[in-house]
Amino acid sequence: MHTIRPARQQDLDTLLALRREAEAWLADRGIRQWTRDMSALIKERLHDGRTWLLEDVGGPFATITLSGPDMDFWRAEDEPENAIYVYKLIVARSHSGRGYGDLLLDWASDRAARAGLAWVRLDCDRSNTALHDYYLARGFEHVRTVELPHRQSGALFQRPSVRLPRPIMIEATSR
Repeated sequence: MHTIRPARQQDLDTLLALRREAEAWLADRGIRQWTRDMSALIKERLHDGRTWLLEDVGGPFATITLSGPDMDFWRAEDEPENAIYVYKLIVARSHSGRGYGDLLLDWASDRAARAGLAWVRLDCDRSNTALHDYYLARGFEHVRTVELPHRQSGALFQRPSVRLPRPIMIEATSR
């Protein structure tokens, strides 16, 4: 059984370890993504309840952060308030290739639909075309690419939110 729950303060080391593992895996493949220290932002998102962990009996192995739009990228005409925004989707390498990223994206889509929001959106590294292909294969459409000199990200994707007929996992909401 898999459970998704809000990350708690005591999960900070787990979140940082997931991030470091993802950074190293990307770097080993020559992908320059997630190269700056994000520990302060991870702590902030942890504190404000926007970060979630996917776990099984062995403990947490994936994370997703749901938040508002990054206004460096999304415009007023995009109706940014009508979407949920996915950040820092990470699955531990020990659990990769088993569909857990898909599961978390579907869960985010269901949350958006239940909140009356039309879209699930994200931005990702402009140069990581393998990641672009991953999102396209999961029903996302490329909206546009925004190039800002101070940001590596800027490839914008979205897909319509969909309310699932039944929950795909147990959602634990207690802190």
